[in-house]
Amino acid sequence: MRIISGAAKGRRLAAPKGLDIRPTTDFVKEAMFQLLENQMAQPWQECTVLDLFAGSGALGIEALSRGAAHCIFLDSSFKAATLIQRNLQICGEPFCLPHRATVCITDLFRLKGGGSRLLWAHRPFQVIFADPPYETGLSLATIHFVLENDLLGPNGILVVEERKGIEVAMEPPLLKKGGLIALDRRIYGDTALWFYQKDDETQKNNSKRQHIYMAGIEIKDMEQKEMG
Repeated sequence: MRIISGAAKGRRLAAPKGLDIRPTTDFVKEAMFQLLENQMAQPWQECTVLDLFAGSGALGIEALSRGAAHCIFLDSSFKAATLIQRNLQICGEPFCLPHRATVCITDLFRLKGGGSRLLWAHRPFQVIFADPPYETGLSLATIHFVLENDLLGPNGILVVEERKGIEVAMEPPLLKKGGLIALDRRIYGDTALWFYQKDDETQKNNSKRQHIYMAGIEIKDMEQKEMG
């Protein structure tokens, strides 16, 4: 694994050994970032990035190398978090990548305490990567989580990686309700990449009623009705 572009271009990342981590190949990563940059509404320097199921941290570190303002790496494994920290150090000097990164050890769907405060404090994100274990149903669950917690900013992009042949596209009514546009799907060998974008107009129309889910509890921020 290596950094493809940006300040840390050419740096080789530490690969997972004996961990249940499936890093995105360099070929798929390069194609992903080419498609992503063609759709981004802002330059990397104005982007806050969220790397879910971060594994080795390769996707978020690639974004930092290209100039992303900050990246939050989230993974439930302590060993994965240690590997991410190691890779940040590999790419850090003299580019200060670790100073623009936060590594959080937590289960995305059981967020509480510091983990939940971290996401709420940094949202909205302009780019979100989601690379959950294949064929577990977590891809679609992650899309729902991103929508329900309003994690994407206007025109922000969500990239989901899944095994080829596994359907992760949401039904059109759900996409419309959540303000997401299905931009593209690409197949590379056994890997499928799904690209979604937050639709600014739909987001504005839905702003009167927001749903925020924290630790499985729904908190509704309802539009106040005039009294009298």
